[in-house]
Amino acid sequence: MIFILGHREHNKQIAADLFTFAQDAGLMRSDTDPQIIELAVEVGDRVFQLAFEHNLRGDQRIIAEGIEVVTGYLERYATPAGNTGISRPTQDDPA
Repeated sequence: MIFILGHREHNKQIAADLFTFAQDAGLMRSDTDPQIIELAVEVGDRVFQLAFEHNLRGDQRIIAEGIEVVTGYLERYATPAGNTGISRPTQDDPA
């Protein structure tokens, strides 16, 4: 059980960091509850557990379906900028 508790704490920290990033970047509505992101992280974690359970290369169908599930869920809480995404700096752009 200690592994599970430690794993859950790790996921909570990942969710908190993602929540802060999304809020600071204006990607998520300001009224979004942090538990929304925590649930998305937990679902994503489980998707990867299932995808890599029997194959070290991962089951691509499970991964693709999991991306659809988590993306569809998070889009409900995204701002317009969150739905269109943020641009990556190019080599010509200063970082």
